[in-house]
Amino acid sequence: FNDWNKKSHLVLEKKMQLQEVFKIKNGDYARSFPALYPLFCLDRVYVKNVEVLNCEVLRPMSEVHFSDHLPLLCELVLAAPHG
Repeated sequence: FNDWNKKSHLVLEKKMQLQEVFKIKNGDYARSFPALYPLFCLDRVYVKNVEVLNCEVLRPMSEVHFSDHLPLLCELVLAAPHG
């Protein structure tokens, strides 16, 4: 999700019990915008019933960017079904 107004968590975290992966692992949202000098925590990855193994903001290997945002990489393990 792109969360310009910083309000998506009000519904996704509080009402739907989703968790944001960077906040779980690092205590805060990922800085991914703008790509050239990421200052803003705009992008979010929400999950539920998974284990977050790793998450990181991928840094460009050159000055060439395909987006004005940096990509987010999340490594997850799906929870076993209950029942």
